[in-house]
Amino acid sequence: MAVPCKVRNFVWRACRNAIPTNLNLVRHCVIEDSTCSFCTQSPEYVLHSLWSCPSLTQVWEDDPQWAFGRTTRFQSFPQVLLHVLEWGCSGDLFTMLTWNIWFRRNKVRTSPLGWSLDQLAQQAYQCLQEFRSTQPRKPIAATPA
Repeated sequence: MAVPCKVRNFVWRACRNAIPTNLNLVRHCVIEDSTCSFCTQSPEYVLHSLWSCPSLTQVWEDDPQWAFGRTTRFQSFPQVLLHVLEWGCSGDLFTMLTWNIWFRRNKVRTSPLGWSLDQLAQQAYQCLQEFRSTQPRKPIAATPA
């Protein structure tokens, strides 16, 4: 994936259920309530916090490439990621978007200002474009004449 290292690291941790969701914090006796702070309907586990939380519906339904989310049910975040990669969706944009969802989640919890949900996709796209613009271009191999 051509994304920043922090995004690759985050996705790796999310796939291993190693991000501090409320459910994981309850398991480690850090907090007592695993309920999602945003929808208050379900425990906050990795798949819920990055993909299936009802509060994220507009994020995933705004872009047609994520339309499969309306018809396909997943049991884990790695299943969603695998589906994205196998079906030719932009894996880079997906991972950047999930990182932005997590970043926003933490921002909203620690400060009153944060990106609104309708800005997330655009913010993820801009972050990806900015990252790509800083990467050295691969040299074009000369073909023998």
